[in-house]
Amino acid sequence: MKSVGLKTIAFELNVSVNTVSRALRDCDDISDETKLKVRQKAYELGYMPNNISQFIKRDGKNLISVVVNSFNNLYFNIICEKLISLFKEKNYDFSLVYTHEQFLTTNVIKQCISQRTDAIITMLEPNNDAVDVAKLNNIPIVMVGRIVDNDYVDEVYTDDTLGGTLAANYLVNFHRCNKLIYVKNSEMECCQRRQDSFVKTVNELLPNKSDVKILSVEELDNKLNSFFKKLSFVHIRSRKQIKHKSDNRNEIQNQKPCPRRLWFFSLKENNDNGKKHIDVN
Repeated sequence: MKSVGLKTIAFELNVSVNTVSRALRDCDDISDETKLKVRQKAYELGYMPNNISQFIKRDGKNLISVVVNSFNNLYFNIICEKLISLFKEKNYDFSLVYTHEQFLTTNVIKQCISQRTDAIITMLEPNNDAVDVAKLNNIPIVMVGRIVDNDYVDEVYTDDTLGGTLAANYLVNFHRCNKLIYVKNSEMECCQRRQDSFVKTVNELLPNKSDVKILSVEELDNKLNSFFKKLSFVHIRSRKQIKHKSDNRNEIQNQKPCPRRLWFFSLKENNDNGKKHIDVN
C-alpha cells in the first residue's frame, strides 16, 4: 500500500502543503475549521508522519519528553530521577517539559513536537484534543500515576487502594492511633481512592472507636495559621518558673530547664491570675 503524505492530503482538500503541515502541528495561524478538515482527511487516508529525518539528526537517539507541572511534588521528583537513570542506561535523549497547566493540553504537545520528541511520559492527565494531536504526529503517550480512559494512552500507576490500606494499618496497629487527620491534596480520582481506602480500613480496625477528620491542604493551613497567631500572644515559661503546689508548699521546682532547642510545648492552658501560659516540658 502506498504511503500517504502531506501532498496527498493537500491535493484532496485543495490547499497548500504548508497549510496541511501547520494544521497537523496545531499552529495558531490556522483556523479551527481547517484543522478539523485536515485531521479528518488524515484519519481517512491513514496518514502517518515520517520521523526518519528527525531521528538521523540526533545521531540515532530517540528523544523522550517528560511532562510535569510541579518541582515541589516529591512523587514527581522520584519518578523523574528513576526515569533519567533509565534513559541514560538505554541511550535515550530526554527533555523535561514544565507547564502551569493542570492537564496535558495541546499547547504542551505542540511544545514537544517543536522539540521533535519521539514519545511523551506525562504526570498530567491528557485531554482528548492533546491525544488527537499526539496521535496524528505518531507520538506515543505514557501516563504515570493515574488511570486514563483513552485507548491510545498507556498507563503506569500505583495501587492507591492498597496504599491507603497500608497507611491505616501502620498508624492504627503500630502507633495505636485512634484519632487521625487525613489531609487531602485534591479531588483527583487517585487521591479519592487513597482517602476512601484509608477511612474504610480505619473504621474496620477500630469499629465505633475511630475518629478520622478529613481536611484539605487549605483548611489545614488556615487552622495552623490561626493556632500560631494565638500562640504568639501566650506567655511561655520554663519549668523553673512553675510553682510546685503539692503538700501545701509554694516552692520553686528545682528541676533544671531544658536547653531551648529541646523544649517541647504542652498545649494545656494554665490560668494564673487570669494569665494564660503554655508550659515548656
